[in-house]
Amino acid sequence: MRRGRSGNHESWIVDGEACRTFVPAPLPPRPELALDAALQERLASANLALGRLDGVSVAMPEAFVLPPLLVRKEAVMSSRLEGSRVSLADLLLEEAGGVPAAPAGDVRQVLRCVVAMETGVARMRQGMPICLRLIDDMHERLMPHAHGARSSPAHRAGGGLPDLVRFINDDAQRQPALIKAALASLQFDAIPARPGGNGLLGRLLVPLMLVADGVLREPLLPLSLSLDAHRSDYERLRHDVREHGDWEAWISFFVAAVEVAALHAVNTALAIRRLFDGDGARLAALAEDEAMRVHHLLLSSPVARAGDIAACLRGTSAVVDRGIAALASMDIVRTVCGTAGQGIVVYTAYLDLLNREDP
Repeated sequence: MRRGRSGNHESWIVDGEACRTFVPAPLPPRPELALDAALQERLASANLALGRLDGVSVAMPEAFVLPPLLVRKEAVMSSRLEGSRVSLADLLLEEAGGVPAAPAGDVRQVLRCVVAMETGVARMRQGMPICLRLIDDMHERLMPHAHGARSSPAHRAGGGLPDLVRFINDDAQRQPALIKAALASLQFDAIPARPGGNGLLGRLLVPLMLVADGVLREPLLPLSLSLDAHRSDYERLRHDVREHGDWEAWISFFVAAVEVAALHAVNTALAIRRLFDGDGARLAALAEDEAMRVHHLLLSSPVARAGDIAACLRGTSAVVDRGIAALASMDIVRTVCGTAGQGIVVYTAYLDLLNREDP
């Protein structure tokens, strides 16, 4: 449905200088959304995929820590939409003290995305709803140099951030969780609320909104994987909402992207489980006890410093090194040299599965 432009350009005086900013109209859209049968069916399919994702995360082995890995995947792919050239392998290697191939500035930005997301998750676990303080804390981690700079007074207008937060938390709106997330993420991107990072932060908030609405128990959704795969449609539909108010087309695209991302995460998790079980069976057949202990530890972190592995297993370096060597002889892991000369163990096939970007 084309409603016309979904906001207005308004003029402001900031630090003595005139500026002109687009201010979106408050949510929900007017006239009301027209959810036809095709969109309702797409919503049902996406919710089913999210249910599968939520279920598979519970069914995985206790040592398999899926949420942090998918948070990092979303940070990588969301940053990719902003021009980053970082892969998940680059990010995990950087965190382990290795030398990623990507530009250092890009890697630092992705690391800030991870910290911002983890900050939001921590605040929610402390009982904080999605509120201005939570968003402010995330923005401070995401854009530390811009945080505290003077923002446009437009964020106090009718389409501003306080109104958006009220919409996100207003149960009386009775919006399905996915539709609310679709509306809110794009609205956040359009609001001149903070100096920089709006698009990134709006996407990072989507998994948190789904957790807040009880759709997911953990922020597992690598949504930007799908958005990046269809970048031209993503940009066109964002423009169509702003200029023509065509929210339904955007919601249909967003919901389809959620379904694809959820199924990708499910398939990745199941493939990792099959890989881990298969490699574990090979090790059990050879009675490689120390190698089995190292292998089990790598399930939670497929890129790890050899020294950290030894500390976690409370074993001597020589014994742990023998376990790593046994895994390397079976082509399960490889060792690379870190920035301080320390050995970094990479569970190669596991990392390859995580690093896949086909949605």
